[in-house]
Amino acid sequence: MFAYNIALLRTTLSEFLQKQSSAESFTWLIGQQVTPQNINRDFSLAGRKFSRQKPVGDPEQFIYLTGNFPQTNWHSWNITDMARLYQLLQLEVPDQQAYIDIVEKLFLQADLGELTVLYKALPFYAYAEAFITRCTEGIRSNIGPVLEAIMLENNYPAEYLPEAAWNQMILKAIFTGKDLLFIYGLQRRKNTALATSILGYAEERLAARRDIDPEIWSLTTPFFPEETEILTSKFLQQNS
Repeated sequence: MFAYNIALLRTTLSEFLQKQSSAESFTWLIGQQVTPQNINRDFSLAGRKFSRQKPVGDPEQFIYLTGNFPQTNWHSWNITDMARLYQLLQLEVPDQQAYIDIVEKLFLQADLGELTVLYKALPFYAYAEAFITRCTEGIRSNIGPVLEAIMLENNYPAEYLPEAAWNQMILKAIFTGKDLLFIYGLQRRKNTALATSILGYAEERLAARRDIDPEIWSLTTPFFPEETEILTSKFLQQNS
């Protein structure tokens, strides 16, 4: 599994947020003791304390963040997102089930902005493997920002999802027109079952003379080269 240095990430986020927010907001953030009793309240309050704008300036610090904590699209995080992630990283609960229950409660009570960052934060939770079901349920959602938070430039699905859930995610990404190039682990986790489903999808699209993302062929060729060649020829003929 992809491991992060959480202590270093906390420090990096703190330094980053100090430069990207007001002194009042930053003092509030670092002055809060994140406990099971107040995390729900303060997680929500962060939305009033911090900007929903993307970070500006200080490219060296941003390069440091992206370089030391890869496999995460930091460019998609706004300042409020980062403040909420900092809160999540400050949460220390020695009992595993209690920790899981607290995070699950956050998911259940979250508004859209909170829900999006909770899904983007999946790789950073303690006991990350405990949130596989939560991730799978998010994939079933039809909420665009939630799907993008899970699917795009988030290494959690590739590292933790079982094959069936992974395949479901990739198929939904294809069906909803997501850019497959931004899905981490796509080539590493291609498999026969997924290729079979994609070929069926491609045949239906071609029969209806509808467009197809050419990136899907890289997921079918290793398993069904002849069938893929036939379909790609039809695709090229229709688009010539």
